[in-house]
Amino acid sequence: ANFPGSGAEFAFLWGCLRIGLQEGVDFTYQVPFAGGRLFRGGALLDFEFPPLNIGIRIQGLHWHAYAGGDKRASDLAQRIALESAGMTVVDISDTFVLRAPIQAVQNAMRGMGDL
Repeated sequence: ANFPGSGAEFAFLWGCLRIGLQEGVDFTYQVPFAGGRLFRGGALLDFEFPPLNIGIRIQGLHWHAYAGGDKRASDLAQRIALESAGMTVVDISDTFVLRAPIQAVQNAMRGMGDL
């Protein structure tokens, strides 16, 4: 089967399933917020834990941390919009998720990222 995301997103999904979380109940994958990527200020969350009101953004270091000022500003604007809507935003590096997917999920469920 083809997974529509990155390797780190697949690892996070695996971590969710491995600890017994159910997709569609405990978490959702690829969740648009405020119109998603199509609208200014919109976002596409990699994962959301609706019962906990936590949104997860898995951040590839190349595309986010080492990106230019425009991308960092866009990431910050998305964070502000999500937090203004009452959501806790957790940013997790792709390298951490790939190294320790279960720990990454457990940390995210407590509102803790590594970035």
